[in-house]
Amino acid sequence: MNILAIETSSKVGSIALMSHDRVHQERMGDPYQFASQISVKVGQLCQTSKIALSDIDWVIVGSGPGSFTGIRVGIAYALGLAFQRLNPILTTSSLELIQISEFNDHDKIMIYLPSYNDSLFISLWEKKSLSWNQIFEEKLVPSEEIIPFLKDKKICWVGPNQDYIGDLCLKLNQDKPELISEVKLEAKNMIKLFQQKRLNKLDQTPIRYIRPFYAKNKKGEEIWM
Repeated sequence: MNILAIETSSKVGSIALMSHDRVHQERMGDPYQFASQISVKVGQLCQTSKIALSDIDWVIVGSGPGSFTGIRVGIAYALGLAFQRLNPILTTSSLELIQISEFNDHDKIMIYLPSYNDSLFISLWEKKSLSWNQIFEEKLVPSEEIIPFLKDKKICWVGPNQDYIGDLCLKLNQDKPELISEVKLEAKNMIKLFQQKRLNKLDQTPIRYIRPFYAKNKKGEEIWM
């Protein structure tokens, strides 16, 4: 099985390809150059894996939250492949992609990503019997709603910028929690999610209506136009 994974929601995007049970990954630099880089990187990965683009069986693409421009580029490329070759498409959120990283020293983690208007995306996970369980799904909340979670000392906060949480704690008059920062969103981890059967297949009929994660308001309602 050949699986192509596309992650373009972060500042350093990546493309991964699994073929013959081996995974190869290429990183991309400037988010504003993703559109020009993505086809080149996919071509390089196909050449490395010695397969043709038409041999790809599944396409996985990140739906955010993250860079507005980057997400649109990744989704547009995935849709192009799907229309042309009828590849099934799967999506994953940026928060779940962070969670798949190894956090063996913690039993409770809050995945977060900063958003706009003093709000942030959060998702709480707890480890039981060596497996991670999602306490609640990804949601966008105003900063004041995270105070009860900041007070829970069992929760380790995991995200890309510890200064953001530190500044937020000062503003909310809360103690700074345990933090893990410098996390990376890697396309190869999308393939790991696929192997764990944690991705949902999109309906192929209205595929042009794929919803990126940023197209929801704080109540989780669709605001796609």
